[in-house]
Amino acid sequence: MTEDTALPEPLLNRRYRLDEVVGQGGMAVVWRAEDTLLGRMVAIKVLRDQFASDPEFLSRFRTEARTAAALNDPGVVSVYDVGEDKGVHFLVMEYVPGQDLKQVIRAEAPLDPGRTVRIATALARAVGQAHAIGMVHRDIKPQNVLVTPDGRMKVADFGIARAVASAGMTAPGVVMGTVHYLAPEQASGQTATFASDVYSLGVVMYEMLTGRVPFTAESGVGVALKIINETPVPVDHVNPRVPTALSNIVARAMAREPAARYPTATALAEALEGYLRWSDQHTVPNFRGVDPRRPAAAPPPASEPGSEAHPGPAVPQTAVGPLFDSTGLMLGFVALVALAMLIPLWSVVADRLGAAPVRGPEAGPSGVGTVATGTPTEPPATLVLVPDVSRLTADDAKRRLEAEGLGVTTEDVPDATVEVGRVIRHIPAAGETVPAGTVVNLLVSAEGITVVPDAAGDYQTVADAITRAGLVPGSPRYQWGGTPGQVIQLAPGPGQRMPYGATVEITVGSGSRLAMGVDFDDNVFLSAVDLDRAVFTAGETVTLVPHWEAVGPIAGEYGARAVLRAADGIVISQDENPALGGDGRSTTAWAAGESLAGQPLDLPIPPSTPAGSYSLWVDVFRIGNPGERLPVRGGGAARVADNQAEVLAIEIKTADAPVP
Repeated sequence: MTEDTALPEPLLNRRYRLDEVVGQGGMAVVWRAEDTLLGRMVAIKVLRDQFASDPEFLSRFRTEARTAAALNDPGVVSVYDVGEDKGVHFLVMEYVPGQDLKQVIRAEAPLDPGRTVRIATALARAVGQAHAIGMVHRDIKPQNVLVTPDGRMKVADFGIARAVASAGMTAPGVVMGTVHYLAPEQASGQTATFASDVYSLGVVMYEMLTGRVPFTAESGVGVALKIINETPVPVDHVNPRVPTALSNIVARAMAREPAARYPTATALAEALEGYLRWSDQHTVPNFRGVDPRRPAAAPPPASEPGSEAHPGPAVPQTAVGPLFDSTGLMLGFVALVALAMLIPLWSVVADRLGAAPVRGPEAGPSGVGTVATGTPTEPPATLVLVPDVSRLTADDAKRRLEAEGLGVTTEDVPDATVEVGRVIRHIPAAGETVPAGTVVNLLVSAEGITVVPDAAGDYQTVADAITRAGLVPGSPRYQWGGTPGQVIQLAPGPGQRMPYGATVEITVGSGSRLAMGVDFDDNVFLSAVDLDRAVFTAGETVTLVPHWEAVGPIAGEYGARAVLRAADGIVISQDENPALGGDGRSTTAWAAGESLAGQPLDLPIPPSTPAGSYSLWVDVFRIGNPGERLPVRGGGAARVADNQAEVLAIEIKTADAPVP
């Protein structure tokens, strides 16, 4: 064993028994261990010495790990505990037996499009939960996706990449994000956003569908330069079995400009779910389809920078089976006999009407159809394979189609994801076999303006209205006040004119629940505070209910205190509870991961209090020593001063002043 993989202690923190190393990375060593207190298997990530010796990093690491612990999604690896024992800093996580997605890709790629979409949807939904609370993963890659024995996917390492980036770690051998999965803005040193995670998810889909990453080079720097400057070969050009519609979703997720991508992972998941619904409705047999038993075409060589690849047309994914089975032959024979019997009847009807006899497709000179092959009255039409002209300029696409003997019409369609004047898609699609002279309709990207709708209701109702208007709904941003779950603001507001495809930010009311996310020492975490309003009259009482979590075992006994202060710091009112939780139990009896509401804290406002703005603060103190405030390690959404967290600035009116 190396120094980093040597067993730190037989029983870490007097609780976790380390059994064996199951993985290693540039930042930590991962052990399979047993939680002897709860009797369950866990995974423990032990930081390497270069990180464990950096106080700034450790502070960030603890804060981000505890934020990650707030993620409650079956698609995310749960974080149970974070701690330190004799200089060994560690993170305790859910143990997921099995393998990671990278191993699955190496063994089985290219994966079936349907399977890929199901996996990618689950991953995007899980990452979307993090985006909803403002967390960016920053290092999405197949190695960070664990596959359970029953085939479920779980995303790991939320918050850890952020801790490294925030602490400015530049130790040798430490690279933020695996370079092949970085978004262009990350590769160029800019800040990662939700759209950066979307790009990385797109790369993971690309690799699942093709068996290769979009860009390769002799060095990581070479890969980064390609990511910044080049557009990958479309998925359906690498693997013709991938439907064009799915290839387009991957292409949008991997757009070089963040604004052209899906704004969040949740938006990507919704696009994939829409694709699944569409594909379920288009599974009828198509004789131009690909036999799924045929091996996939070998991937074309990657184009050199500056050169333009011209791959062959993509063949759409279709339903399956031999072209002529016994059922098909029988149905075809019945249809042919029926046709032969009907043609004489059609001739009689035509004669009665004074018209010439109707000739069938194989009719002889008498106009009567026969089963035997005869000389057709007209030569058979020449068939043409529609080339892929998407993303070409309208003029280039027209020349390409006309050279194949096809007609062309164009239709302008507003689309913010495709450069103006270039083809978004065309009908018939690439790979379709059509008669020569068929007119192909080109849908060409055009500038367009739409209006933000005047929509109200819950988030999904408003988001649907925004989508119908040709705009992109942003992920919900929660704000204290209003009716819980109801939209209280759009930005830009209703009636504003915006380009098609622009994003509208949506603010949703959280009611009386005010998110806090304050990380106190000794595993005490203030997740939220209930406060029914922000305007009071002198003589009333301010009542707040804190909500607490034990992100790990709590060693001390603590109580909570609320203080109302004037702008000059003078205490107007104060209340404290000797027990942190509402059930009266000592904090030493709380189980790791337990969440519970605290006892209400009541702050009477003296009737003589002048009108004005006052600040409401909460702190945690050690029982028996109320003057000792528990240190705050991370403020979350709150402002922190002197180990106190500010809940809200409230307004106090005099008794004769109207209260809004």
